[in-house]
Amino acid sequence: MFFTSTDHNMLKEEGSGGLEVTTSEETTAQALVKGERFILFNRIGLFFRRLQNRISWGFHCLKWKIQRFHRGYADTDVWNLNTWFLSTVRPMLQQLHDTHAGYPVNITNELWEEELRTMIRLLDGMDEGKLIEGLSTNEVVKNAVKIQEELDRNKDRFFELFSKYFWNLWD
Repeated sequence: MFFTSTDHNMLKEEGSGGLEVTTSEETTAQALVKGERFILFNRIGLFFRRLQNRISWGFHCLKWKIQRFHRGYADTDVWNLNTWFLSTVRPMLQQLHDTHAGYPVNITNELWEEELRTMIRLLDGMDEGKLIEGLSTNEVVKNAVKIQEELDRNKDRFFELFSKYFWNLWD
């Protein structure tokens, strides 16, 4: 129940017995009505806030789709460029690995497939979420420097291979 001291609680002092709270039936009923109104308005307000948020999110998603159509990327892609890169390039390399018809002239098909698998594995190693999966928060905090070093090693090795084979990433 939602009671306020001005509405319905009246304190009176008794000799040595301390304080006693007395509540009249009328003020209790008023408090209940006010409390029920509060709950009702709060639920109605919550419904409309959620509806407004969903509509707003829908407009943002539409805006980002239009941006991707016109520019090839959206604002959200720029905000998380590293995440976008990992989530976009990995499936592309996986498809190239699975469906490629050719390979660079200076290496064999088997070596080309191995290099593609290595780049895919390194991309997975650059994904912080996959790297810390299964670790507790304490372990992540304790090993933060080691985790960052591993991410950097994977990144450096990936871009070394990516740069080496850049002109051969076609099918």
